Formats: sequence, C-alpha cells, structure tokens
Amino acid sequence: MLSSDLTSLMSGFRRTKDPTLLFRAAWLSLRQGRIPEIARSALAELVLHPSPVAECPECLIGEVFRKVDPCLGCTFSREDLSGRFGKRFNSLPDDFQGTRWSCVCPLEGATVIGEYFEEKRVFLVGDGFCHESRHYHGQSDVRHIHSIVRRGNELLVSTGDARKALDLWRVENGRPVFKKRIRKHSAGYTAAVDAGRDIYFGTDFSSRANWIETLNGARHPYPGESYRCYVEAMQCMDDRFVVSVNKSKLQKGRKIWSVFDAVRGGFLYCGGFIGQDPTT
Repeated sequence: MLSSDLTSLMSGFRRTKDPTLLFRAAWLSLRQGRIPEIARSALAELVLHPSPVAECPECLIGEVFRKVDPCLGCTFSREDLSGRFGKRFNSLPDDFQGTRWSCVCPLEGATVIGEYFEEKRVFLVGDGFCHESRHYHGQSDVRHIHSIVRRGNELLVSTGDARKALDLWRVENGRPVFKKRIRKHSAGYTAAVDAGRDIYFGTDFSSRANWIETLNGARHPYPGESYRCYVEAMQCMDDRFVVSVNKSKLQKGRKIWSVFDAVRGGFLYCGGFIGQDPTT
C-alpha cells in the first residue's frame, strides 16, 4: 500500500493514472495549505524543462569532485559539530536538536547555526559564547530552518516546510536578529552558496521540477537525471563551480551529483560521483 505522503501519492498517480490517488493528493495538499505551492510547481514544469549538459573534460570534473567536503550533506549533533569544527560548539545548549550542512554558516570569529528540527532556533556561536533567537517559535507553518548563507553583512535564511520563505537576518550587538521577509512563497531552499557573482539556491521539491535559482531570480533547471530530485546540499569551488547533490525520497540512498558553472551559466556534469565519494 502506498503511504499517505504527498510524494508517494503523486508518484503513484503518474505510474498508475489512478484518479483516487490524485484526489487524495489534492485533499492532503489542501489540509496542509500547500495548494498555492503545488500550483506554482505545476507552472514551473510547464516553462522550465531539464537543462542540457555541456561537454566538459572529465579531468576538470574530477578536479572539482576532489575538493568536495566529506561532510557535504551531513546532519550534525552538538558533539558532531564540536568534533568536526571545534570545541566552541560545546557552548550550544544541551537540548540542541541538530542541524544540517546547509545550516552552518561561518563568520569572522563566530558561526551562525540554524536548528533544523522542531525547535527551529538560530544560534550565534563563538569562543565562550552562544546567543540564540527564538524568532520562529509560535510560527506553526515554519517547521524547519532549511539553509543559511552569508551575503556581505547579511544572512539569508530559508525556512520550510509549509512556509517556504526567505528571510533577511543580521548580527547586531553580538546576536542574530531577524530583519524582514524577502520572499513569502516557494523559497524553502534546502541549500545555498555564495559563488562570488551571486547567491545560488537549490530547491526542495520531491518528484517535481527542481532548479538552481539566483538571488536575482534567474532559474536554471537541473538536468534530466536530477530534475525531479530535491537538493540535499551544495558546495561552491573557486567562486565558480557549484556542486549539488540531489536525492529522491522514493529511491532511498540514491544520490545524483551535478556541477554548475556560475560563470557560463550552465551545467557541466550530471550523474554519479567521479572517483571515490568522500560523503559515503
């Protein structure tokens, strides 16, 4: 029997054309307040087709993959953070529930951490101090902090799941402070990187079209193999090459890697990891 989550229902409908599955998906979307999101995704599939992959020397892709951080896409407890990034993270509270690679944002002398799980707090952590913001408490449509990326003196924070928003934060007087909401819809990016010329975000749609989107609004759909797979994490190399790892909720454990050239504005690779995958 299919599970009742939206991804499985839509996948089942595509495979069997059973209208009852479509009805159940519509009813579930209505209950979760996700009808506008689904409508925008449907429109995106009409206008955003999978991107081509340009020819590129395999040696260049191999060189990019050799720089992939072994922790790309990982989830971290407080102990994981301390072991990987330093003892300063011991100052996180005992009830810290964990975070993701995309929610760890280094600054000069400190690190901003977005709590991915239910508490959804934003922390500023440094040597001997830890300050937190509970801005998202009481916002029932914000369940997770999806990603945090630095833009100059500002922080761009993406949220999910029902409220896929992009918020502007700053560090003021040594504390993380919410300033304003930049985008109210379809902005729950699960990955974000600064590629020098612009900020690049990765979308989180399961079994629907996914793309890389810039802060300026340009959209670059993923190639066919990763088109319907959500973005787990991204890493930028040399202020130019954006590496994405995409996953499917329906095929557990499967990872599709891609390399996007921010200078040329196109994909150079999509497929399996070239070489020994350090994230396994």
